[in-house]
Amino acid sequence: MTVTAETAVTSSSTVVNPVLRIAPASPATAAAYIKEGKVRALMVTTAERSRAVPEVPTVREAGLPEQEAVFFPGILAPAGTPRAIIDKWHGDVVAAMKDPDVRTKLEAASYEVNPDTPEEFAALIKSEVSQWAKVIEEANIPKVQ
Repeated sequence: MTVTAETAVTSSSTVVNPVLRIAPASPATAAAYIKEGKVRALMVTTAERSRAVPEVPTVREAGLPEQEAVFFPGILAPAGTPRAIIDKWHGDVVAAMKDPDVRTKLEAASYEVNPDTPEEFAALIKSEVSQWAKVIEEANIPKVQ
């Protein structure tokens, strides 16, 4: 059997329409299928259980320590964007996430709303790139030219 990697949205619907038997998906895209019993979630890849699907064990609980992988939606700007613009966008996004209606809609879609600073988000991206570069190197995955 060949399993192809797709986007979280298409992989969730593909599992339900049984083209694939296993696929990665974020809780935001898979929670409804899990709750309806259309798919069985094996684990979430985060250190803590998801609020969207708290009955699903973490990757550590499933016996795979040090295999955590996080999904982190965010807003990026081109390098060199003036700090004043970054600060304005950040302030607007944080204000929107604090709005009870927006927060309720995001949480209803299984998104965990935890806005951080631009520096914290940059550090997360840097950490993830470093972690996965090491995995790619250890697995001898060739670089795409």
